[in-house]
Amino acid sequence: MTSKDELFRAYGLITENWRFQVNSNWQRTNYFALFETALLGGTWKIISERHIVSGFAAAFLGIALTVVWLLNDVKAGSYIAYWWASLGDIEKAIQHADHDEKKEPLCLFGFVSNYELNAKKYGICRPCWPSYNTLMRAVPSLFFVGWFCILVFDFYSCGCIRTT
Repeated sequence: MTSKDELFRAYGLITENWRFQVNSNWQRTNYFALFETALLGGTWKIISERHIVSGFAAAFLGIALTVVWLLNDVKAGSYIAYWWASLGDIEKAIQHADHDEKKEPLCLFGFVSNYELNAKKYGICRPCWPSYNTLMRAVPSLFFVGWFCILVFDFYSCGCIRTT
C-alpha cells in the first residue's frame, strides 16, 4: 500500500504537470497565432503587389502551419485531459487512504472532485457543446478559412479563371 506522503507527493507532481501542459498549450497557441497573423499580412501584401507565385507559396505555407497547429492542439488537449484524469484518480486514492484511517476525507486536495461537486451544487453551467477543445480549435480553423480565402483571391488575381 502506498503511504500518504507518497500520495501527496504524487498529487503535487501531477498538479504541476497538468499546470505545465495547460500553460505551454496557451503559449504555443499564442506563438502560432502571432506567426500566422504576420504571415497572413505578409501574404496579403505579396498578393496585392501581384507576386502571384510567391502568394501561392506563402498561402500553402500558412495552410501547412495551420494543420500543424491543429494537430499540435489535439495532442496537447489529450495530454491535458490525461493529467486532469490522473489528478482525479490520485484524489480518490487520498480519500480512500483517509477512509482506511477512519478520518474525514481531506477537502484541501480536491480540484477535480470539488469542481464537479460545486458545479452541481451551485448550478454552474457545464455545457457539453461546444467543448473547451472545440473552442480552442476554432481559432486555427478560422485561420484555415482565412488561408483558403487568400488562395481563392490569389487564384482569381492571377487571371487563371475568367469571370466573364
